[in-house]
Amino acid sequence: MLAEEIATYHVRRHGQSVVGLRLPLVLGPGLWYEGVAAGLMGLFEAARTGRPARLVFHNHALDLMHVNDAAAAIVDVLRHQGPLEPVYNLEGFQARASEIVADIGSLRPGAEIALDVIEPPLLFPLISGARLRADIGFAARYDRRAFAAALLA
Repeated sequence: MLAEEIATYHVRRHGQSVVGLRLPLVLGPGLWYEGVAAGLMGLFEAARTGRPARLVFHNHALDLMHVNDAAAAIVDVLRHQGPLEPVYNLEGFQARASEIVADIGSLRPGAEIALDVIEPPLLFPLISGARLRADIGFAARYDRRAFAAALLA
């Protein structure tokens, strides 16, 4: 939110063109940071290499996006010739941990993935990318199944 306030200031004060994209949890090859994303990526790595994996996580829906879709959205916004709103939610797809585990199992039979469901200390509301779709036509290419297939390849 602070970045959005600073951007608004520069638009008003200096007439700059600024568009902010609120990203969901972005996953894909080359992930280098730890946290929720690393835990989920570990499932795909384990399935690819034939190792068992365990995830301790909640089973509420999350907003997720493949890194290629995040990059495509940024490029589409940069290429857009018309006016844009100052901030958009970037929507990929929604999934529960159990659905991701099931997708891995169906794409990699024999994968040993255990999910220990816990209650989360905090949940973020799910988002809608309808405004960005309406304004520039952006829609993520990766749905949940395509996402799982790509990360297992």
